[in-house]
Amino acid sequence: MPMNANFQEQPGGIPVAIIDNGVHVDILTPVAGLDHDWRRVLPEGAVPDNVTWLGFGWGSRDFYLNTPTWEDFSIWNGAKALAGIGGTTVRVQFREILLEASNVTVIRLDPVRFALLREAITAAMVLNADGRAAAIPHPGYGDDLFLEAHGRYSPLLTCNEWASRVLAKAGVRTAYWAPFPNGVIPPVAE
Repeated sequence: MPMNANFQEQPGGIPVAIIDNGVHVDILTPVAGLDHDWRRVLPEGAVPDNVTWLGFGWGSRDFYLNTPTWEDFSIWNGAKALAGIGGTTVRVQFREILLEASNVTVIRLDPVRFALLREAITAAMVLNADGRAAAIPHPGYGDDLFLEAHGRYSPLLTCNEWASRVLAKAGVRTAYWAPFPNGVIPPVAE
């Protein structure tokens, strides 16, 4: 039985996308909208002018920073992440457009649910005294930014479970526990 089983999308609501790469999901939202603008929370000047979507993921800091591609995966980095060794990061990906693909699920939220989603994402970020997210000094991988984050990665609190909890706080239908991508947006029972 999923959490928020009675969730209904808001027709014409604010689009939010969940992108599943088979191992990890990211939550994508518009950069700005009715009453929000991520540029007020992210480090000043961090969001390129041509970007209209931001993807948010959370996970082991060391794993994210040292595994730009699956070819860079090491058993040591994976083991450290699962053991909860080291801190966490929020990865912000910059996208000009949202592509339609089989691994992209788009849901539409009313403004209240969208505000709850934003609050849940922001709560993972370590904020400076000026209320802006603290960037990690790392060059990124071309289209992203890494932020200091709260929490500790573990087998119980994975990147996908974090995404599931963020969506659940916004009232979106998701699994009670989602260590893997397929539980973040579980299929609707026929």
